[in-house]
Amino acid sequence: MVVLAHIAAKPVTVVVKAPDTDTTGRTRSNFCVLLSFSCFHGANQEPQTQQTCSLQSQPLADLAGLFESQKDDIDPFTLYGTNFKKYQIEQMEGEKVVSRSRGFTVDSCVSAVLASQETPEFNGLPTGEKVQAGDGLLCKRATGPDLNKACKQSCASACGDALARYEERMFAETGFKLEPKERERVLRNCRHSCSYECTKSGKAHDFVVPYRR
Repeated sequence: MVVLAHIAAKPVTVVVKAPDTDTTGRTRSNFCVLLSFSCFHGANQEPQTQQTCSLQSQPLADLAGLFESQKDDIDPFTLYGTNFKKYQIEQMEGEKVVSRSRGFTVDSCVSAVLASQETPEFNGLPTGEKVQAGDGLLCKRATGPDLNKACKQSCASACGDALARYEERMFAETGFKLEPKERERVLRNCRHSCSYECTKSGKAHDFVVPYRR
């Protein structure tokens, strides 16, 4: 690869030689960079001077910023969530409660917000309002006699479905999705934060799960 640049009035040619392979098949980590400087004085051109530099254990991408990482990721974002608890199980017909029984009802709601949208004005909002303002708001309900199990079920469904919906939109817009390990990390953090807050005393609790590269 040859990169041309100018330093003042002096043209500079930078030649980067790809890494060689030794007899064992291993790629050498030494790179050869040849710098040619041509200095002009009036109408006369002085002979070119070549300097050879041997860089040991130096990644090619670090050579004077000539190369950039080709890895693409979706933009950083934050999952905002809220869970609501009732210390009873309600049987509904439409919007009417027809019976109540002992147990727990948990509603977990999650939405996603791009980091670039988290302006000072947005950050000043209560978390509950951030949840409502986020993209792809989704709520999931779980009921049962055990609070821990109801919380885990509701949180797992809300976190999984909300993240999947957000990824679908990002893929349609950018063509990129989270890598499997990154996706699992976000889901694990969301489920843990949601369930931890859900099992606290009280009727409603918020949680925040940022994703940063």
